[in-house]
Amino acid sequence: MFITTKLVQQKFIFISFFFAGISAITYQVIWQRVLQRFVGTAITSVCLITAIFMAGLCLGALFAAAKLIPAAGESDSKSSLNKEFQPVHLVKGLLRIYLFSLVFLAALGFIYVFCHHEIFACLQKIQTSSLSLLNFVFALRVLLASSFLLLPASFIGMSLPILGHCLVHLTGNNNAAARLYQANLLGSAIGALGTCFVLLPNLGITNSIAAAAILYLLAAVTIGPVLATIKLAPAGSAPAANYAVAAQASAPEIEIFAGQTAISGFERETSLPTKNDRTAQQLSLIIVFFSGLVSFTLQMVFTRLFMLVFGSCSYAYALVLTNQLIALATGASLSVRFSDKSNTGKLSEKRWLYLIIILCMLAALWLYVFLFWLNDLPWLIFAGQRFLTASLKLNTYQAFILTRVIISFSVLFFPLTLLGMFFPCALVHTRRNQEDTARVVSQLFAVNTIGAICGCLIIGLGLMPALASISTSGIQILLVASSLCLVAFALYLCAQSGLIKLVPAICAGLTIIVTAIVSVPRWDSAMLSSGISFLTIPSSDRLTKESFRRLLTGNRQTNGTQELLYYQEGLNSTITVSQIPKSNIIFLKTNGKMEAALPLNDNRAAPTSDRLTHVLLGELPLLLSGVKPENVLLIGEGSGVTSGSVLNSQEVQHLNIAEPEEAILRALAFFRNSVNNYDELANALAASPTRASITLCDGRNFLSMLNKTHQVIIAQAGEPWLEGVADLYTLEFWQLARQRLTADGLFCQWLPLYGIDRSSFARICRTFQCVFPNTLLFHSRYAGEVLLVGFNSKDKLSRPLINVAQAMKRFQTPLIHQDLKDQGINRLTELLAMITFTPKTLSQYLASNRQDTINVDDQLDFSQPTLLASQGMLISPELYNSLKPAPFSAEELYCCYESVKGDKSAFIAQLAQDYLLNTEQPQSSFTAQALIKELRKLDSNK
Repeated sequence: MFITTKLVQQKFIFISFFFAGISAITYQVIWQRVLQRFVGTAITSVCLITAIFMAGLCLGALFAAAKLIPAAGESDSKSSLNKEFQPVHLVKGLLRIYLFSLVFLAALGFIYVFCHHEIFACLQKIQTSSLSLLNFVFALRVLLASSFLLLPASFIGMSLPILGHCLVHLTGNNNAAARLYQANLLGSAIGALGTCFVLLPNLGITNSIAAAAILYLLAAVTIGPVLATIKLAPAGSAPAANYAVAAQASAPEIEIFAGQTAISGFERETSLPTKNDRTAQQLSLIIVFFSGLVSFTLQMVFTRLFMLVFGSCSYAYALVLTNQLIALATGASLSVRFSDKSNTGKLSEKRWLYLIIILCMLAALWLYVFLFWLNDLPWLIFAGQRFLTASLKLNTYQAFILTRVIISFSVLFFPLTLLGMFFPCALVHTRRNQEDTARVVSQLFAVNTIGAICGCLIIGLGLMPALASISTSGIQILLVASSLCLVAFALYLCAQSGLIKLVPAICAGLTIIVTAIVSVPRWDSAMLSSGISFLTIPSSDRLTKESFRRLLTGNRQTNGTQELLYYQEGLNSTITVSQIPKSNIIFLKTNGKMEAALPLNDNRAAPTSDRLTHVLLGELPLLLSGVKPENVLLIGEGSGVTSGSVLNSQEVQHLNIAEPEEAILRALAFFRNSVNNYDELANALAASPTRASITLCDGRNFLSMLNKTHQVIIAQAGEPWLEGVADLYTLEFWQLARQRLTADGLFCQWLPLYGIDRSSFARICRTFQCVFPNTLLFHSRYAGEVLLVGFNSKDKLSRPLINVAQAMKRFQTPLIHQDLKDQGINRLTELLAMITFTPKTLSQYLASNRQDTINVDDQLDFSQPTLLASQGMLISPELYNSLKPAPFSAEELYCCYESVKGDKSAFIAQLAQDYLLNTEQPQSSFTAQALIKELRKLDSNK
């Protein structure tokens, strides 16, 4: 019946499924990233998208089992696939379906490449003008995203049971499905690593999708030789005899066919499953459900942990995902080896259950032991980087990446490899009692995926913050719970296998649980949230673990003691508040990265405070606004200083605040001494009537869903290299923001100077000016950030950007004047003297940079995490020195400033003097000279 080229056919199928694994994970990672722009970057949105994708995989597997593959003992004619019901017809038909699915998935990739703008425009139209309907709009967008994901995910999910059934028929190898699973996992691991570190940084999103589509076509081409070498039996020959010949050709591998199946004409006769067979299958389903639940829970928990200690960038997710897939593939490979021994009689059927018990206990022990050196992760990162740079002579970036790869691999590989053995072990255990291999594969795969979905939704619906409210760390609780669940499951299997009685198993489990909970080490919140990835620490050989800890939890300049006041693991990130009383400073951190440093006492000096920047971010756009700023949107709440400064203006009737992390809102009380109008913000938190309202939503999703215009939009979301924040520095985001501005509205963007080089800085500024041609760049002395102020005017410099008389009137408002005076700003000209670039000089500055690229959604600047690894949070001297205020011409001066009432020469003279007082920028004298020259022209005209 078959041409005996089983080995060649098997290799081609493995290669095809390997390529399909690479493409599938590439699709998943990219689609998840793209759809986040329309359903949000909060962990709830991410988990929902992941759950939808996995639900599609589950539906595909179940559909293949129910509609495409006949069950054991069932006539093949009952399959909807082929009415001729010969095994060879069935195999060829299944392979053709698999080939069609590959071509279909490739076609979807190319459709995305050519039509993604239209697809996104369709999603963008789902919006509302009412804040109360935002949740409804969110639900509609999730539903529409489901329709985009479910179909391709279902085609991907059909592949494993289809190919597993074909391989068993072609080769007679009982372990073919397990090996196929292993090959697909290995391809997925390579795909995850390549997508995160190679494709996206170098090709961008659209070209990466195209590359994955090409790989799908390559997988389709690879399956062609298999179809070509499967031939029907000669006419008139007996199918049973030919099948027996094929079976005899692979006698060592085809015991399951010889022992359980007999072919007679066109019908198969198979013994009905016994009660023991059904019990074994039910136990296998429980095992794979549990492995999926624990595996995905650990993926989410370790991602959050590594975001805290590795830095909140894409590396944390990429490392965890890659490690998980490699470990699962390794576990599958080990299971196949054990399965081979089982077929030769070296391991009995009952010992498979014993093996799973051992795997549970080893994984539980590893996770629990990890808790005792978890607090040393920052020290291990520092020591590893020091060793790699000093001994192996690696550069800073190489040491940064390699250290994190080694640590993540050391932590994750062993327990996830053990969990990866569960599925193949359960598959072999079930198949030894049931011939229906393909249906078993489908059922196990579907139940394993359901377990993963449950883990995904449990984490996404807020389990970690809920647990963190009970104890210090939800991460620690989930790690302990995962370990104890593995122990409890092992004891359950012991009771099922008869090793111990049920009552002793329960007593042993309770004893272990109580002992483990009592012995859990203290969670070192200060050490783990110190932000090792964002600090520049001298690599001294004399630095020991204890001195390192004192260095991280104290103040290096003043040797002050750092006191941790607040530690909260929120839904999306970990928020901490600490203070150093000796330095008169209190600061806010997100995943270890500094967000704000404010004075504890306003009457004492606080040299390291950055309150000026937060105040300017709230006051400056309202002073410069050409229209009455009645409705203001603030993206990112932070410490509350910016929102408090916005509320200083009595012109503001309503302030919308979009903040995705609830834990950061709870930290506002620690900064009440530095926040103006704190009572109004507190009322907003309590949902009481006030001018301010707070929405738990990321900024881009808020602008996309709420079709409402604002006079002023202020963005202080975070650094452009942070996970989930990069999409707030793209052309498409600023175009969306401009659509939500009224005519003559104003957009103010906070932009850091640290962790970024001149090229990336210019790229962001160039993108911003593409949307807002009339852009002013402000840089205050001592600040490590700049403010980009974009005016929503139709024509470039169609009229003066700044109405000085109006700004002067607003500046004299008591609350605003006092707020700025507290920061050392007594005159409006001191603010205007911070203008480093006007629209014309900014264009000239950007033209002086060699690259002329811009940030778009499809091709983000992925060099920024690299810069963070190599230069840390330091400001590049090249970038800082390039920010030279250029001389202003008389023409440009008139374009920037509307005519001043009274003595214009006096105004310009004061402005020139304030430029000269900007001693932190020696080059500002050039601008001052230009202004003085303009003053002389005005005097001569008089």
